[in-house]
Amino acid sequence: MNMRTGNRVKYLTCLVFIPAFFAALPGMSEEERKDLACLQFPSGEVIAAEIVESPQELARGLMFRDHLEPGEGMFFIFPSLDFHSIWMKNTKISLDIIWLSPELRVIHIERNVPPCYEDPCPSYLPLQKAAYVLEVKGGVAEKEGLSLGDTILLLGK
Repeated sequence: MNMRTGNRVKYLTCLVFIPAFFAALPGMSEEERKDLACLQFPSGEVIAAEIVESPQELARGLMFRDHLEPGEGMFFIFPSLDFHSIWMKNTKISLDIIWLSPELRVIHIERNVPPCYEDPCPSYLPLQKAAYVLEVKGGVAEKEGLSLGDTILLLGK
């Protein structure tokens, strides 16, 4: 499968199959179902990102997860535009942390942020106020050539 076909398949999967799959899982409560956002890097790569926006979800983030696939991520939707600090306490995997403006422009990137198992864990802070944060597997931002000022497209939610 070539890269263009692979992205088309991932895009269609993200928009159609994944939300339907999660909605149809038997025995899963409404609270346990995660909304997904489909986001596209300027390179064309599509990410299926779990949406977190409640205070509890925002605080927990990707803590205690054992792995994150390259095409997966977490999309933090904050209640206000601010200098949102992120830390890696109890996060078991390296991440790229991408802060986004309200227009989904990249305003700050922390690349390959290592896990933190002991206190105190460092906090990572953008240089500008952000509305969103996208966390992806460490190395993805570099692989995709992501730079400050790039726009991430929100394809579907």
